[in-house]
Amino acid sequence: MVTWNADSSITVRDSTHRLTLRYAPHGGTGWGFVNARAFIAAGLSADSGVANTIFDGTGTPNIGVVGYHHLYAVAPVCYPDWWSISCVTLERTAQNEPLDFNWNGTSDGGGIALVINGEAFLMKMPAIPAANTRWHLKAVTGAITATCTPGLGPVMTDCTAYTFTAPTVRPSYAPGLRYTVTVQRAYTVDSTVSGSLARVHTVPDPLYVASGYELTPDTAALKFVNLPSRAIIRIYSLSGILVAAIIHNDPSGGGEETWNVRSRTGRRVASGVYFYHIEGPDGHTKVGRFTVVTGPGRGP
Repeated sequence: MVTWNADSSITVRDSTHRLTLRYAPHGGTGWGFVNARAFIAAGLSADSGVANTIFDGTGTPNIGVVGYHHLYAVAPVCYPDWWSISCVTLERTAQNEPLDFNWNGTSDGGGIALVINGEAFLMKMPAIPAANTRWHLKAVTGAITATCTPGLGPVMTDCTAYTFTAPTVRPSYAPGLRYTVTVQRAYTVDSTVSGSLARVHTVPDPLYVASGYELTPDTAALKFVNLPSRAIIRIYSLSGILVAAIIHNDPSGGGEETWNVRSRTGRRVASGVYFYHIEGPDGHTKVGRFTVVTGPGRGP
């Protein structure tokens, strides 16, 4: 239930959940007005904020005439994981402004643009409604499709064969909504599945300075292969001294990490047997060993 106030703001009552919706300047559960003055104040233009050449190739956006393209600068569409443009703040009070209904950048009449619970409404009207005017919004979430002529618009007529498809998961637009998660079974990692630390090993072994993995005459390289996407590799001497520690982080899942056979101080390690300790993100560990053989005249 939308009730208009004397200052051109509104009070929105959620009759389903019996709660009053808050003013939500950054979108989400609540309400706010999409006003052209907010776009101008934010420094957006037809080329930077709502450009058809950037978004969908339809229409001719006009920053001062509110239309479909303006919604690209409103949360959540404006966020970095969507279009990554400047987000415009929804305003508390309505602005009677020119509206564009057919995407040609020209005003089709004055009215308001209102967002309630993430749903935008562009409504043509001669003036802001008077105080205590009430609207009853019945919102049904889902997808409505139809066969129209012309099919791509912008103005479509002769629509037939309407169908409605409800969402598989009901949107959770309810103020103060909380979720309770009940864990019925403890989470464990099956170390026998593919990708476990059991397949991790070093190559080559033994490592010779003159091997194919040598990067330069003075820098050899040892590879750890079949690693998980994240792991900590610790290398110890035979006497148990920590020689090096490597943080492995490869979201691509390549499974390889290279050690330059140098200690934490930057010195080349001596010939001998070394142990490695690998810890995966699930807490599982593996201990292994490898041998380094330094050629004549190439000691630490």
